Amino acid sequence: MSIERKFFGKIDYLSLDNTKSLKGVLAICVFLSHFWGVLAASNLDTQGVFWQTFGRVCTLLGYLSVALFFFLSGYGLMTQYQKRGNNYLKGFLLTRVLPLYLVYIVFVFFYWGANTLLGQTVSTKQLLQSFLFGETIISKRWYFQAILVWYVLFYFSFRFVKKDNVKIMLLIVSFVFYLALCLVMKLPSTWYEGCFCIIIGVLWAKFKDKIDNFLSMKKYLLFLFFTLIAFLITLIFGNFSILQNAIGIISKCISACTFVVLVVLIMKLLPINNLLTRFLGNLYLEIYLLHGFFLSLYFSKFIEINNPWLYGVLVLVSTLILAFLIHPGVKIILGLGNKIKVKKYGKEN
Repeated sequence: MSIERKFFGKIDYLSLDNTKSLKGVLAICVFLSHFWGVLAASNLDTQGVFWQTFGRVCTLLGYLSVALFFFLSGYGLMTQYQKRGNNYLKGFLLTRVLPLYLVYIVFVFFYWGANTLLGQTVSTKQLLQSFLFGETIISKRWYFQAILVWYVLFYFSFRFVKKDNVKIMLLIVSFVFYLALCLVMKLPSTWYEGCFCIIIGVLWAKFKDKIDNFLSMKKYLLFLFFTLIAFLITLIFGNFSILQNAIGIISKCISACTFVVLVVLIMKLLPINNLLTRFLGNLYLEIYLLHGFFLSLYFSKFIEINNPWLYGVLVLVSTLILAFLIHPGVKIILGLGNKIKVKKYGKEN
């Protein structure tokens, strides 16, 4: 058996198990990024080559991981749409968006209580805006607000139009609208640096068979090489203050897109589905939403851990334990969508 047939025809590199496992890894990467953010802003001893290198890597992992989250969301939405057509969009806002929003609301109130307990002031404006867009008291969880907006944009782009090309164009127009909204609201560039990756995810799902057929071993290696080069160049120009701010942000956005393609290409040969990543993947949503609480708790007036290693381990372990404990509850809330859909529209044929 040739190497090409052995690896390229063996697995679905973007299967549900693989993508969920990847989400688990990404949740840990986001944790590391936020963990370093706390360390960098503290008085803890994080000098030296190791910590500075670790900090730089973690900083980069933050926006790159979120870009992959966007890609996976777009890919998942389009995959389901291709399988089920307009049946998937029936009641989409009520059955798909609302349960996710309810989970988010539960965590808004959780952080409201936690922040109050920890002595962190939460203004009425911050609390109210947490229910909308542009700011949230759930520490550094802007992605949740953004993805809810993108679910709505996907719905309106695909629900009422018949031609696929027009649907994709409407989604691209939606990106321009979203970008303009972020700029008008003067939000940090993190709110839109990786958002175009949701469109890449939609396109990858739509043309996946053609992409896979095109990428023979030789073409795959060539494409992988040039994607890696493009990623490294845009990464450097986007993150190391070489270019002017606006051009640097554009370069950073391109680096997010090329990183997404690079990871997906690597997954064709190196699937990440194993016992550990499946465990993390099942809890990725809870890990993403919870770790900010423990980052604050273990560096608060109640508990202050001054050893960065111990601090990181305790935050991670505590996050995993609580994530595991509340997972059944989160699952029940997310499952409300299916119950609503069956009750309102009946079971799909």
